[in-house]
Amino acid sequence: MSQIILDNIQNNETVYHRFVIVHGRVTSNNSHTSAFVTVKHFADTFPQQYWVVTDSYFKALIHVVPGENVVLFQTDNGSELSLRLNYQVLNDNPFYRIGFVVGRDSDLTFDAPYGMKNDLDEAIRKLRCAAYLWQAFTAECMYRNGFGRRTFRLEENIQPDTMSCQSAWGTERLTASIHVLRSDKTAEEIRSTPPDQLFHVAGNAVDKLGLPEPWHYICMFLDTRYDPSSKEVRGHVALGGGTDMHKLGVFGSHSLHSFPSAIEYVIPVFSDARRIPDYLANDANESSTVWECANIGIGAILHELGHTLGCPHQPDGIMLRSYPIFNRSFTTRESECVRTGSKGLAPILPKDECSWHYLDLLRFYYHPLFRLPSDQQYPSDVETSYYVSGDQIVFTNDTGIFLVEIEYNGQTKGWKIFNPPLDKAAFTDAEIRSLSSSDSGQDYRVRVLARNYKTMDINNVPEIIRNAKISTDFGDAYRSERFGLRGCNGNELNNLLFSPEEKITKVRVHCGLALDGIEVFFGSNSALLGNRGGSPHDFDTDGSNIAGFLIRSGAWVDGISIILENGNTSPFFGNANGGGQKLYKIPENSRLVGFYGTLAGFMDSVGFFIQ
Repeated sequence: MSQIILDNIQNNETVYHRFVIVHGRVTSNNSHTSAFVTVKHFADTFPQQYWVVTDSYFKALIHVVPGENVVLFQTDNGSELSLRLNYQVLNDNPFYRIGFVVGRDSDLTFDAPYGMKNDLDEAIRKLRCAAYLWQAFTAECMYRNGFGRRTFRLEENIQPDTMSCQSAWGTERLTASIHVLRSDKTAEEIRSTPPDQLFHVAGNAVDKLGLPEPWHYICMFLDTRYDPSSKEVRGHVALGGGTDMHKLGVFGSHSLHSFPSAIEYVIPVFSDARRIPDYLANDANESSTVWECANIGIGAILHELGHTLGCPHQPDGIMLRSYPIFNRSFTTRESECVRTGSKGLAPILPKDECSWHYLDLLRFYYHPLFRLPSDQQYPSDVETSYYVSGDQIVFTNDTGIFLVEIEYNGQTKGWKIFNPPLDKAAFTDAEIRSLSSSDSGQDYRVRVLARNYKTMDINNVPEIIRNAKISTDFGDAYRSERFGLRGCNGNELNNLLFSPEEKITKVRVHCGLALDGIEVFFGSNSALLGNRGGSPHDFDTDGSNIAGFLIRSGAWVDGISIILENGNTSPFFGNANGGGQKLYKIPENSRLVGFYGTLAGFMDSVGFFIQ
């Protein structure tokens, strides 16, 4: 009699997504080896599934419904094992919406081999299935690396489900919604749009929906077409990113024909070694067969989804295109590979699979989309900031900095993880460079991540450190970061400096819908940075020192609020709805000793001096 052993899951665990990857083994004391494992769902919540066993190893995608689930594993010689799981839907978490962008005159078809179904219904089935594979893959990577069974949430509703080809049409379950977004452009206009502008075409289609912010969207252009004569994929771009409020990933549909459209087709697709016809795209020249094409298409969109989660290009993993072996997370044997010339790997063990890089998984651990009910929540209004002290740049965030990455030429080459996270992390230029073996004196970018998911990207660190210190009559002082992007080409103002012994009695802010000037009073005397345009607004310090500022800025400085050590805060002076908001806190054991900035018609940057 054989025995079923589950390697990556235990009875009575809680999961947070609909399809769960299970790794297992079938052991036997006789000569009979099971060829497959059957998975049955008690209460008939999903059709029975069969999963191949290779050298005693199997992998299964099991379906769960909200609440308690009992899943029965059986071998072909009668061995059984039941697994109890609780599926908790994280209804309070943000989620990804998924949709097709189509031309206003689209025929709602996609590139496919002759004779294959390629209408909108089939497109929806395939993209929905891919989304559940992304979700299950990510959850398994998180679990395997000690971060719990976390993954991002998909927008789901009770509706006709297509995740099993055995389900009668009309079977309703909680399933991922796939939207169809009509663009203002025709299908041919989409195909003729330069790739660097297609991201905005998709963004405009999403913007028309008027979604509540923040939103996360993954879009596929259904009208993408491959031109065999020019070997060009038209109407396709691979991009992911956005702002704090809008996260968007975009891809073309040229490989959609290779995607599985239901759970029963996942293993057949990832085992299909048939060649892709010449009249269809061979993306990156790595999509010669059906299974390789599916890997590239499904994996590349997941790569763009990673960018929407803030992931840079990493040293390995999904964010360095490890997805040509995406199939290995679901299969135990591999078909002949044209890309590598190999005959295929068997059995495929966890060590052979692709993954998210550990830094991506660490990033996800603190991301709002991956939050579990037991997680501590951190205040979102605490900013990541920096100041210079001596020859060090000091990064600060009171919720705790957990990661600093160093990036050369757009790719992460070094990092430092803080466990436990730190309120302050200080580095010299040499210490930052020492995090990577790639340094040859070239420029780099530093990325700082905190537990409240406030991320800061900084270029020119050596220059920032070098230029921060100035000598004054009362000792050395240091520049803060600059707020405002000098979008009006403003002229640099003379520094406004004052001794820390001088007591500020009042601050007068001159502004209209932008900041014109800041005037500081010391009793009856005053000093001005900028000009006295707009209207004057006074704020008395009542004998308290200034502890920080709340600034709204973008291309210019929209306005400012003053924060005192005694807890009092001024009204916001200027345009309270313009630009992005940042909180600047005077570092501990330091004092404000001045202001600097640039002025055009109004101030288009402002910063502070501390000592």
